[in-house]
Amino acid sequence: MEIRLATIGDVPDIASLYEKARILLRERGIDQWQEGYPNADSARNDIENAYSFVIVENGEVIGTAALDVGVEPTYVEIFEGEWKTESPIYAFVHRVAVNPEKSGKGLAAMFFGKAEGIAREHGVISMRCDTHRDNHAMQKTLKNAGFEYCGIIYLETGAERLAFEKVLR
Repeated sequence: MEIRLATIGDVPDIASLYEKARILLRERGIDQWQEGYPNADSARNDIENAYSFVIVENGEVIGTAALDVGVEPTYVEIFEGEWKTESPIYAFVHRVAVNPEKSGKGLAAMFFGKAEGIAREHGVISMRCDTHRDNHAMQKTLKNAGFEYCGIIYLETGAERLAFEKVLR
């Protein structure tokens, strides 16, 4: 198993992972990713900006996530809490999706470990992530990866998300 930067050739596989995740979320009654985002266009954009990663096993893309370093606009304001750090830049993780047939193998945790290494290489002192209030599986993954709940952020659509941060010092 390896984690690598995604290529344009991975777009169909990433889009398929997003769709599988969308179906799983819907089946669990979670109103996340139900409006058609993320999709192939967002995967392509992440790849073109060199922050899309995939987990590959025996030549098959079985997981994906986006990792960027900088400022996430939706993280500028946080409500009912505060970030653990006041760093002007940080790493942030979005669009984590794992093939449901491969769930339970620690793939998301593996990605967060890789993301932490990349964040440290960039010299940032923290990583941030958000998820839907009802996405208990991702909340558990974040907590197991050392993230702490910080408060609430709102997406550009106005949707509420729970915000988490991991301090890397």
